[in-house]
Amino acid sequence: MHFGSVNSRRTIDGPKALQSMDGTTLSWEVSKEYSARVPDSVALETRAGSIRFNYIEALSNVSLLSSAGGIHHSGTRSQIKADSVKVKANAGSIDGTYRVIDKLDLYASAGSVRVEVLLPGKQTSSFRSTADEDSYEQSSPHVMARSNAGSVHVRYTEQHPSVELHSDVASRAGTTEVQHAPNYQGTFHLASGAGSIHMSVDDQVKRCKTTVDRKRPAGGLIEGEVWIEREDGWSKKGSSSVVTDAGSVKVYL
Repeated sequence: MHFGSVNSRRTIDGPKALQSMDGTTLSWEVSKEYSARVPDSVALETRAGSIRFNYIEALSNVSLLSSAGGIHHSGTRSQIKADSVKVKANAGSIDGTYRVIDKLDLYASAGSVRVEVLLPGKQTSSFRSTADEDSYEQSSPHVMARSNAGSVHVRYTEQHPSVELHSDVASRAGTTEVQHAPNYQGTFHLASGAGSIHMSVDDQVKRCKTTVDRKRPAGGLIEGEVWIEREDGWSKKGSSSVVTDAGSVKVYL
């Protein structure tokens, strides 16, 4: 696996951790041909610069921390893939594509969050075909995306039918927008302190029931649930919370 700062690149076989404190951009690039040596975990930290990633894969978890900069992808096919991912930017924005099994925690203290999320489901065995539905066990990943002073946009581009998603998206001073994948089923909680609330449901595929509707010209609250009608009933029930104190809310269910 290859990594390095902006001025160097080298190959390592030891612990997959890298720290920068000199204000330079910290870059990490993993070539897919090295997938046979995927590390258990990857940790990147910089105290005075940003982090840029191309492709990061870990068997267990990935942790990215920038104390004074953003965390960004560096290509159209950039991706972080792990069971659990934690990303924190104390003075910058967060973007990129994240493929997770159990947990995704994104936090920007003074910037925006704009990400794509893939939820492929948890396979019972890596030797079984991904097309075999019996090779998946039910999983309940938790996705959190938050910002203190920026907008938060989350797009779920993939959600396996075995996944019961619990999603929490919030901003104190910006807009929040969530686009769910077609397989999402569950409750929704949409709230704005001083902005508009827009909700859209694909009624060709899903049923929707609103239990609370206190929408006002500025601010409000909408709660309810959406589900896909199936002959075998509704077995999976996730949750989606989208909240902002001083911006608008847009949700596509």
